[in-house]
Amino acid sequence: MKNFTLYGRAECHLCDALQEQLTELRQKYEFTIDWVDVDQDSALELKYGFYVPVLMHEGRKVCHYHLDREAFLKIVS
Repeated sequence: MKNFTLYGRAECHLCDALQEQLTELRQKYEFTIDWVDVDQDSALELKYGFYVPVLMHEGRKVCHYHLDREAFLKIVS
């Protein structure tokens, strides 16, 4: 099963939208998502704060701000 990490923050409309899209995709594809709140870690806030949400897989960025559906499907398909 593929595992993704989603870096984001509370009260972020882009984070909420990306989470909704991923939830819909979980109906068709098997994968897990680890949610990480960048505001809970100063190093992560510096690294990802301006780019959230950031979706990562195996240490590589899949997309940020909006879902790159094509890149995501290449990984889960």
